[in-house]
Amino acid sequence: MREIGESVKSIRVGGEDIKANKTLLSINNEGKGGTRISTIKPYTILHTSIFQALVKAFVKAYDIKLIPPVVEPPFGACFPSFSEGSGPEVPLIDLVLEGQGSVYWRIWAANSLVKISSTLTCLGFVDGGADPFTSIVIGGHQIEDNLLQFDLDSSRFGFSSSLFRRNTTCSNFT
Repeated sequence: MREIGESVKSIRVGGEDIKANKTLLSINNEGKGGTRISTIKPYTILHTSIFQALVKAFVKAYDIKLIPPVVEPPFGACFPSFSEGSGPEVPLIDLVLEGQGSVYWRIWAANSLVKISSTLTCLGFVDGGADPFTSIVIGGHQIEDNLLQFDLDSSRFGFSSSLFRRNTTCSNFT
């Protein structure tokens, strides 16, 4: 699997950069850090400091309290569930990528939250520990119903953001 490498340069929640150590977003001289995409990992795995900053920013922007001490493994940030429908008005999460202009991969509620039960919803990002090899591993829940294109010859990566916003899903492609 090819690495995206250093393409994520920041993460925004509700339009604001999270306060995270940006050196973790780059690959260091030992090959650690950076970002990769995994179709094997079910949820995005973040370095502990990035995870904590994301949760803090999400809770602040969403203006909701976490439900302590209820934590559904593997999740570390859970909230009261919302009613059925298209989901709650939650802050958007943007992975800001390197490139010309403002390039970002927007993660909408359907890809940022996981409904565990009628009373519990969790942020679909997990704590990967303080010393993971890769700082951000984008998992299946976040890439679900996003059209991804990999140009290996040019080392480029393209994406659609959520197909739900276009009233379609990946299952509609043949």
